[in-house]
Amino acid sequence: MTSQKSGPYRQLWQELGRRTKTPFLDLTFVIYVFLGVLFFGGLGVWSEVFTNLIRNNWQWDTVTHALSTYYPALIGAATIQLILEANRQEQRIFDRPLTAFSLLILLGSIGAGILIKVFEATGTFSSFCFWGTFVLTILGIWIWVVANCDNPDLKTDPSAASGGDPARPLKGNLKGFEV
Repeated sequence: MTSQKSGPYRQLWQELGRRTKTPFLDLTFVIYVFLGVLFFGGLGVWSEVFTNLIRNNWQWDTVTHALSTYYPALIGAATIQLILEANRQEQRIFDRPLTAFSLLILLGSIGAGILIKVFEATGTFSSFCFWGTFVLTILGIWIWVVANCDNPDLKTDPSAASGGDPARPLKGNLKGFEV
């Protein structure tokens, strides 16, 4: 039985905190996030932003449309990656809470995206549509960071331990084991 101090909520939040903070201490990861995810991944968004700046005629709907094609790719791919990682046979430490969290984010972003598209199609709440897609894009980038935190290909020193906190208590026991 888990104590209140190490319950599933606390474990999930600690794991999300670790996955949020530690990657930004690695230069290779930071460069990849900015160059790969934000620049190249968001090239369609940057294209619309620069087009609006050059024309000196800002059209929020074009940027909103570009963002609405960017965040689903980030959130969808990253949450599926989290679900697959959480359910690997050799590492089932945070499997259920991380899977549930990933599904919640995935389904919530789908619902929010549908709501934004309904508002966009009816021409209502245009500022909500822009800010909604902007917030979902930030969420997508964060989920991508969380999902790729332990990716050895994005680490400066890939031989470093990437299986979580080595000081955490290990599962199982030696009950009934005799030498």
